[in-house]
Amino acid sequence: MNKVLLLTLPLLLTACARIEYVSNDADTEARVKESLGWLYTADPAKEASTAIADGDYRFRGVYGYSVSAPGIPNACVHYTDINPINGTSDTRASYEEAKLNAIAIQYATYYNFYIRRYLAEHQGWDCSTK
Repeated sequence: MNKVLLLTLPLLLTACARIEYVSNDADTEARVKESLGWLYTADPAKEASTAIADGDYRFRGVYGYSVSAPGIPNACVHYTDINPINGTSDTRASYEEAKLNAIAIQYATYYNFYIRRYLAEHQGWDCSTK
């Protein structure tokens, strides 16, 4: 009985510990705003047009478990066709980071729509998910 108690006690104490997932650390906030703050004033249509004019047809991506291009089925894009937004993540250290990551996903979705439309109209790109 004592052995069972000794073995389960650490598990119980660990399970009952309060884990703080969100930090309001000023350094974290500054880092997030420095890397993703540009999204507050970003214009995905204008930036996609500029990329197309420069011959850059990559989709914008966000980091998570792996990089993905919102609005584009994974089967239709190779990771080399994605220009990831640095600073994005599927982990959130603060409310500000969560907010900016949500904006990054929306930005990438709209940006990718314009790139996808251009590729379909001018290069015959088709990605059917049948």
